[in-house]
Amino acid sequence: MPWINIDTIRGINFQPVSFAGRTPANEVRNQRIIPDFEKLVEEQTKSQIKIEDFRPAPCVSPLSKFIEGEKQVTFTCHPHCGVTTYVFADKDKIIPITQFIDVNEFFNLLSKSADYIKNGGITGTAKTSARATVTLPGIVDRSKAPKFLDINNILISILKERSYAALEGFHNKALLIGCMHFMDLWNFDQDRVKRCVIHYAVPDGRIIPFLFYEHAVQRRN
Repeated sequence: MPWINIDTIRGINFQPVSFAGRTPANEVRNQRIIPDFEKLVEEQTKSQIKIEDFRPAPCVSPLSKFIEGEKQVTFTCHPHCGVTTYVFADKDKIIPITQFIDVNEFFNLLSKSADYIKNGGITGTAKTSARATVTLPGIVDRSKAPKFLDINNILISILKERSYAALEGFHNKALLIGCMHFMDLWNFDQDRVKRCVIHYAVPDGRIIPFLFYEHAVQRRN
């Protein structure tokens, strides 16, 4: 089990193969794993991690906006680029974060708080912390959370400090499970390319989306 080494293993990211032209076209569909990834995770964990526990990769943008403020660029890839979730291990039991936190409501709280702080400055920050203390009990079900995880205090610290250091208490206990969806000649999607968050910087000064560059290389070969 990966959480046996949780002090060194903080995440597992599956990156299914991208077909580069060496696979017969009639075999490509059968060999794709992306649509089945979440289903296989649910089956192999005996439903301890369910399909609905996963979220699109860019769902965390409200957290980035809240922590970083207006001075930073928030990258949001396309929702089809990947999925992710966080899980915790309580003895032999796997507990996904979505089973004890209403993550949709938490992200809504972060988005509203970021706007509130932007408009209210220091006063906004203080009021946000106060609001969070009142709001969190309705977002977090402590009875379903891992016994060793003081999730309320961790979330309150994040909301008060607005720093990556405040996230350490969460990341030190959690295991990320994700899957990145590479594109190739058979599933190239312009909408995804436009929102690519990985780039090649080329000598003539252009910045080319990673998967667009790979797609061009495949065509040449």
